[in-house]
Amino acid sequence: MKNMQNPIIIDFNRNKDSYAKQLGFNNFNELEDSSEQLLNDGLSIWYVTELIDGKGAAWCYDGNIPSEAWIFNTIEEAKQYQYESMEEQGFNYET
Repeated sequence: MKNMQNPIIIDFNRNKDSYAKQLGFNNFNELEDSSEQLLNDGLSIWYVTELIDGKGAAWCYDGNIPSEAWIFNTIEEAKQYQYESMEEQGFNYET
């Protein structure tokens, strides 16, 4: 996908609130509340989040540790990335 920046990686101790702060939120609950759930495949929840600077983040959460957050110029690009990733893994979804 074009215009993709380097991923933001969760910190070494895998603290969810620290992860949320790296994305511009006060805590993980605020991040989740501000995110759009695209798919729950039973193992992970696939999210997109519009960041404070207007960029979009694509990430997943398995109930324990959030995945890398891939940052895009827009929320639409983040959604496109998630949908393409879901399709590659064989998941059906509705847009």
